Amino acid sequence: MSKFSFFFLLFLVVVVVFLLLSSVDARKKVKRDCPAGRTGPDCSTVLSEKLTFGVSKNGSIPRAQWAYYHVTVPANSTILSFGLNQTMVSSDLGADCDLYVNFATYPTKTQYVGKDISLDPTASVIIERPDNGLWYAGVYGFQKCAYSIISLLGAINTCSGRGNYQNGTCTCNLPYYGINCENAVKPLRPGVTMSGTLRSSEWNYFSVSTTTIRTVFIVVNETDRGDTDLYVAFQRFPTLSNSDFRNYNTEQNYQLSFPPRIGMYIVGIYAYPTNQNRTYGYHLTLSFSDACEVDCSAHGTCNDRGCICDSNFIGDYCQTMVPNLRLDTPVAGSVASNQWNYYKVSINTVNNLVIRVNQTSAHGDCDLYVRAGADPDKYTYDYSNSRVDSTFSLSIPNTGSNIWHLGVYGFTPCRYILVASIETTCPNNCSGHGTCTNARCQCDVDYSGPDCSANSNVLQSGVERSGSVLPWAWSYYKVNATGSLLNVQLLDLGGQPSLLRLYLQIQRSPSLNSYILSDASLRSTDSRHILLRRYTTDPADYVIGVYSLRGNSQNMTASHFKLLAWNSPF
Repeated sequence: MSKFSFFFLLFLVVVVVFLLLSSVDARKKVKRDCPAGRTGPDCSTVLSEKLTFGVSKNGSIPRAQWAYYHVTVPANSTILSFGLNQTMVSSDLGADCDLYVNFATYPTKTQYVGKDISLDPTASVIIERPDNGLWYAGVYGFQKCAYSIISLLGAINTCSGRGNYQNGTCTCNLPYYGINCENAVKPLRPGVTMSGTLRSSEWNYFSVSTTTIRTVFIVVNETDRGDTDLYVAFQRFPTLSNSDFRNYNTEQNYQLSFPPRIGMYIVGIYAYPTNQNRTYGYHLTLSFSDACEVDCSAHGTCNDRGCICDSNFIGDYCQTMVPNLRLDTPVAGSVASNQWNYYKVSINTVNNLVIRVNQTSAHGDCDLYVRAGADPDKYTYDYSNSRVDSTFSLSIPNTGSNIWHLGVYGFTPCRYILVASIETTCPNNCSGHGTCTNARCQCDVDYSGPDCSANSNVLQSGVERSGSVLPWAWSYYKVNATGSLLNVQLLDLGGQPSLLRLYLQIQRSPSLNSYILSDASLRSTDSRHILLRRYTTDPADYVIGVYSLRGNSQNMTASHFKLLAWNSPF
């Protein structure tokens, strides 16, 4: 071999060794730069965390991502169980975690031994006589969610002595929760401040035990400028759509008061999803008052044992009138913040049934809700009026044989006089913009609303319009349909979850119980959509109604949106 060949061969060996070392170092750098919970040259491999039986772990997962956990099951085990408790709840427009379990390999949405993909805030998978070896639990983010997960080995029928076991599941006594009732909600005690933090769309829970009917006061002080809301439910966990008392204004410091029943309340503080990257801090303080709540709704007298109700009224604070209201007979009442008074009226008439409220207190804000067949709440009703006028009313057309339940709600404490009557004339004489027929307004072109006072905006097919609507109010738009399909799309610029509702009616203004199509469901999205199949190409006028559930009726902050309607062909 020549000297030149020898040195050339040596040079090639050095280059190969250098390239190999560089490749190894590059792979190490890729691995070292992977985010927590992932590994591999391209960071595509998800690691699993080890669970210790009986010890819960907290976690969070983005939408459409997985988090994995594993346990080692010894031979001859009788029961293996996994429990998941969501700290953000899907039914509350927050998140949705799904739980999958598999043996020996990671579970997927199609390969698993057991799964729980319900919308309940707790999920569990129980494996009887599991094989010994490695078992994996996968938490899948159907939506972004936060959670705690636990695994138990052996029978769970003890429920930690805190619940009842039936059909493989523990029903926990309050304030406990979890697959084996192993977790407890923190109690609120008078004069003791509880502090915490919340991420966007997340809940923290506390319990309040009441042994008397003394008024409960809960004060919230936000340490960061954000938007937290307070919800309270008796003997259950509150949600955005199911609570007994709530305060969801936008103030940094606020309070909630309510007259309790004797028992346990669960208090939930919720971070409204205004900024997905924010963390909010808060202080929570509980106190009691010995006074009766708002003079027993002006329907009774107060003594050291609570409210003694007048005849015809019942309830812890005399809030419910038992007999039906008599027409044209005024009834006085009073409500505290977040408190309700309830009445009933039944009359079958072709004319409008009108409910009028006159607020007699110098300061205050009463709202009126009406529902057929059952007491209304702020999310379930047929008619409502929640403006801040001192005197206001609402009309019920075509009453039929229904029993109409009236709810007077205290946005802030107020006193009022309520009266029900039959109206034989149109409201406000249709504001000069319509024709009165059978005590109902037929509005002129470009006007809408029960009294034709709202000027309707005209939408052109395919042309986007910006708009706004005040809290608990309507914004109307007219569109002329010329094709077989009419498509209406709304984008809530306030973000998700949207608290705007979209309604469509032909030739007249829609209402909450009079429309041909609507998109009014509570779900985690910032858009609304209606598609009308007309089966004709004859032109016809339609009215689009945008109704707002969002906001603080005290400062009347409007919600902004974009609206688009177009005719086929698209």
